Amino acid sequence: MTTERSFAPSMAEVTLGMMDGTERTGHLTRFVPLVPDIALSLGAARDGTGMVGAEKVAFVGFHKQGGDAPPPPSMRRGILKVHAVGKRTFLVMPMEGAEPGTIGFYAKPVEPNSPFRELFFYNHGVILKELNEPLGAMLVREGHLRKTALDKGLAAQKDQPRTPIGQILIEQQKLDDRRLAQATELQQRRGARLGEVLIEAGLATPQDIELALVEQRKRTGKRIGQILVDLKLISERDLSATLARKFQLPFIDLDACAIDLTSVGELPKEFIEKHKLLPVGTEPRALTVALADPLAVDAIDQARMLAKKQISEVVVTPSQLERYIPSTLSAAAAAAHKSEMDAILRNLESDEGVAGADLSEGPETTSVTESDNAIIKLANQIIIDAYRQGASDIHIEPNGKERGTVVRFRVDGECGTYESAGVDAVASRRGVTTLRWTLDQTTQALRRRSVS
Repeated sequence: MTTERSFAPSMAEVTLGMMDGTERTGHLTRFVPLVPDIALSLGAARDGTGMVGAEKVAFVGFHKQGGDAPPPPSMRRGILKVHAVGKRTFLVMPMEGAEPGTIGFYAKPVEPNSPFRELFFYNHGVILKELNEPLGAMLVREGHLRKTALDKGLAAQKDQPRTPIGQILIEQQKLDDRRLAQATELQQRRGARLGEVLIEAGLATPQDIELALVEQRKRTGKRIGQILVDLKLISERDLSATLARKFQLPFIDLDACAIDLTSVGELPKEFIEKHKLLPVGTEPRALTVALADPLAVDAIDQARMLAKKQISEVVVTPSQLERYIPSTLSAAAAAAHKSEMDAILRNLESDEGVAGADLSEGPETTSVTESDNAIIKLANQIIIDAYRQGASDIHIEPNGKERGTVVRFRVDGECGTYESAGVDAVASRRGVTTLRWTLDQTTQALRRRSVS
């Protein structure tokens, strides 16, 4: 955003919510989001100014002043719930004429007890933002679902089994079986909730109960959206598109998109498979990932740390994600292999010293000099590819000077030609003896490494 806030002649009191979870209060004469440093006058006397880097700030809260208009009605449609770093949550209404930009967005709080008249949220300080409206209500309002169908889905959700909170506390080593039995007996006599009984008896703290409830919600079965899809009350596409609108994210169709295979290499393969986050595009400072669950904030945070970039999320259907993750990972691995093999072959082609050497059969060919580095890399790559394909044997067929050398892998008893464009021809030109010797030396080195 480029909008400037000017506060002369008197400075505005603000609170900066920092990325480390702390807060700083002071005064500003003006605020321009695009400016990389914020000049904050510290203390009531305003006799000192500190420069704060914008990258360290999650949000800027402008304090209320006398005569400020009351907040808009809390039930007004379009209210956002903004989850900022430091576990801070705000109910706000985006300001007219201040659409979200590449830097952040302005909004007005709707909670009457908020100390702020308006806020600016930096995008890098926002973990999640969502429309403050239940998903089921959105599906009904947008015509994807009847109210009676929603009630049916909610009833099915309520019937799902839940892990007892007492069991969770035992697993977390906050309680033992004997004390749980005592608390359960007391609960039955008083008719109170188990958590309340445990707190009153001093057997658990409120924090223990809150953490256990969070864990219980995680273990609760399927969410209402998935239940509605399972009951065939709504389509998977309509659900995903509505989730995208609720969480203010783009919805895309992977079948109609060109995935940038280079982006896949920015996250580990195991991480992608475990957390169901598929990179689909990359820029110098941002990585775009496709996901089906916008609430996977922990996985997004991990992706941000792994890629060392900002993460831009797009929503896709779960079935597309399940289908595209394995195929895209395979395509990315094949592209990376082809790029590496092409580089090796180019080195082989340009190595004129070895190309002109006499590599005919004989004792003198059993030593490989530094000029043979490229063919050593080729031999290493062949062994790596054989391992990846589960080969038990590597066969090299010289075929004489008239025909090209053929490299074959034996996999599950079948001997098939090694599929690497240009390898056969180059191996033939460069001399199969050197290739065979290098393969043998590389294999012995791998054996020595595994023994050590």
